[in-house]
Amino acid sequence: MDQVLAPESARKTPKPLSSEDSDELLHQLKEAVPIDRYKLFRIIQAMADGVLVFNVHGQVQLCNIAFQEIFGCSQESIAGQSLDRLFRSIAPELTDMLTPLVESGNPYSQEFTLYNNPPRVFKLDTIPIVENGVITEGIAVFHDITEVKKTEKMRRDFVANVSHELRTPLSAINGYAETLLEGALEDETVARDFIQIIFNHSERLSQLVRDLLDLSKLEASECPFELSPTSVVAIIEKVIQLSKKHLSEKNILLFFQPPKAFPSVLAHASTIEQVVTNLLDNAIKYTPEGGSIHIRLTTLDDGMIQVDVEDTGIGIEPKHIPRLFERFYRVDKARSREMGGTGLGLSIVKHIIQSHGGEVWVNSIPGEGSTFSFTLRAMAGETV
Repeated sequence: MDQVLAPESARKTPKPLSSEDSDELLHQLKEAVPIDRYKLFRIIQAMADGVLVFNVHGQVQLCNIAFQEIFGCSQESIAGQSLDRLFRSIAPELTDMLTPLVESGNPYSQEFTLYNNPPRVFKLDTIPIVENGVITEGIAVFHDITEVKKTEKMRRDFVANVSHELRTPLSAINGYAETLLEGALEDETVARDFIQIIFNHSERLSQLVRDLLDLSKLEASECPFELSPTSVVAIIEKVIQLSKKHLSEKNILLFFQPPKAFPSVLAHASTIEQVVTNLLDNAIKYTPEGGSIHIRLTTLDDGMIQVDVEDTGIGIEPKHIPRLFERFYRVDKARSREMGGTGLGLSIVKHIIQSHGGEVWVNSIPGEGSTFSFTLRAMAGETV
């Protein structure tokens, strides 16, 4: 491709090109539809995807702004460079991917991973430019599909996790029911024990289905909360009252000293109660006997209020924290299932708080305990 010089007005940073325009460009190139070179230059510069143009000798002709951002280079620094030199220290396999294009003239697509920080996955489309039946240049288009791949993996993991969570109680119910039908019903003591086990597993299945439905509605934004002035203090005191039995069974001390005047929040009371219940239940589950839990309320300078649920439990290793609020993610799978959790509680907490415009996070030290925190927006002038 001859060197294209754009007027000064055309060298300003362009607006991102729509996906429809990008697709139209690729269609024209693949179908060898004639296109004005200046128009081609403007379109390439405006594309959100990275674009690299090189000649039949494997030398860089031009690249767009998106390509420069992806590979950390500039048009001036790489113009005239060979593909081998350009990609040698970044992704040497790209040279082998691009070279066959100008030799065969056959467009193709291929995925590759760019191992920078963090790693990113790209779909590479290559298109030859043919003039008078002769290949003159090649165009490489780099589509960033990292988020697409991440979403696909999350979906696969979700299906696998749901299948596993359903299979365990269903297998137990099936096994104990079969044993009862084969004669265990005649032994009243054994039959009662087996029926209790079947009931427990059916309750676990019901809770799993409820959690899945709640999460599905939250993720699809299909639960238009009716927000009203809500007392976080009253919600916490209610949840504590309902948790007294579990606290007593494990001899855990709970400390909560509500401020004399604390702002109300505009919230959906029952879902915020669900959040506090989930966090307090987790704190009780993972705090050894004789431990303690502190619930604290703080007003922040940015108009938010913060709730902290701090325990003296087993803590969480740093490697688990980034994934802790994912669906079905468990630090200790065997322990969590033994305690009756579905693995969806923290994910539901995250979606509820985010739907209220707040944030949720955790700080933890293994062996010392964890503090789960969330924020909500305070109502100006409203206190309880």
